[in-house]
Amino acid sequence: MSALQVVPAGSRREHREFLDFPYRHYRADRYWVAPLRLVQKELFDTARHPFWGHADLECFLAPNASGTLGRIAAIVDRNYNEFHQEQAGFFGFLETVNDLEVARALLEAARDWLRARGGLRRSRDLYAYYLDRQIVNTAKLLPPSFSWVTRRLPLRTGG
Repeated sequence: MSALQVVPAGSRREHREFLDFPYRHYRADRYWVAPLRLVQKELFDTARHPFWGHADLECFLAPNASGTLGRIAAIVDRNYNEFHQEQAGFFGFLETVNDLEVARALLEAARDWLRARGGLRRSRDLYAYYLDRQIVNTAKLLPPSFSWVTRRLPLRTGG
């Protein structure tokens, strides 16, 4: 594999690629239930969705010459941190090709962004935010075939 690069999804085109990647990646998976595109678009609309009034988001892509290899979102929920009196960050929406180095690079990009946001001391792994603002631990919902992520990657950043 050529030099792997993870980049923030800053442009409109990159943001669209962030949203579209899972639909292409899981297209042939008959067990994948695709979320409604409109709901995903609304969820990641930081100007309109009320959650982003108290949270920060950075979306990352792992592109290469043949297309996108993965995505991840890093999230800081200021209300969560104030209520729990901790400095935690979250990551989620992790989708990747079956390549440990791609997964590691995406997780490291999210971790580095979270650390840069006020010196966060803890990252909460494998969580996803939903429209009703509940946090769901998706690690318990993952199939056994995905357990390599939790076994082989350093997900905790301390504390």
